[in-house]
Amino acid sequence: LGREICNIVACEGSERVERHEPLLNWSVRLRNAGFWPMHLGSNAFKQASMLLSLFSGGEGYRVEENNGCLTLGWHSRPLIAASAWQCYLTP
Repeated sequence: LGREICNIVACEGSERVERHEPLLNWSVRLRNAGFWPMHLGSNAFKQASMLLSLFSGGEGYRVEENNGCLTLGWHSRPLIAASAWQCYLTP
């Protein structure tokens, strides 16, 4: 994650290879490609919360579960999200 952040903050133009987008953009793109979101399950949220409490190293970090996705954030700013998708179209 450190290299990604450095690339986003320090690079422009062709040097910038990381192009992160909001979760909503990915959700629309995946649905349009024939995928449907899958619920990660309550254990994923519990484990993420436990790991965050062990390794956060500071105040303000949070884990949220919204619409089947887990989001790691700092205060009100989302940092990264995890989700699972299944193809619902048959070839």
